[in-house]
This record gives sequence, structure tokens and C-alpha cells, in this order.
Amino acid sequence: MSNTSTSSKYTRLKNLNLQLLSLGRTPHVFVRVTGELREEAMPGLTQQSTAKVAVIPVVNLETGEDMVMLGLSMVVSALEHMPDGYVGHCFEILNSPPKEGKAYSDVGVWEIACE
Repeated sequence: MSNTSTSSKYTRLKNLNLQLLSLGRTPHVFVRVTGELREEAMPGLTQQSTAKVAVIPVVNLETGEDMVMLGLSMVVSALEHMPDGYVGHCFEILNSPPKEGKAYSDVGVWEIACE
């Protein structure tokens, strides 16, 4: 989406409709965390209409897009155990396919250097 408004006298500053980044659909990502983890109701993502899911505001380092990443429990746990916090830090996250006979997959979280 362009930063130029349909009217030439205005410039768009920031897209407020953030795309959803799901590790199920994009299993290998490089992100910068831009805000605190929070829980939000997202009807349709859970079986219970009142259930909340963990979301993390991020920038996809490969596309530059501001996004909201669904926080898998392994990712949330890794971020919450960072001794100096996680906001402003960059991470590589890899969600491996489930192992044969297992209902879960291995998730790797690495802090990476970023500018």
C-alpha cells in the first residue's frame, strides 16, 4: 500500500491495519520486536469465541512491514526470559514441521544482530 493519499496534498504516515504474521504460514522469519506482548481476542483463530491469543508487534526484517505476530507459547517463553527485555531486539524464528507421530513442532528462537 502506498504512502501517498489519493489526494495529492496529504502524505500517509503509517499503515494502522497491521498484517498478521503466523508461524504456521510463514515458518521461518526474521523480525524486530517493536512493542510488548499482549493478549487480544481474535474471533476465528480459536475454538472459543472469548479466548484470547498472544500477539507481538514486529517489523518483518525481510519486507520492512509492520505486522502483528501470533505468539506461539515457545516464542513467548523465550522472549519473556530475555534478561534485558525483548522490545527493540531482533530475532530469527524457525517453526519446524511436526515430527512423525508428534502433535507439536520444534520452535527455535535466536536473537540476531540488527541495525
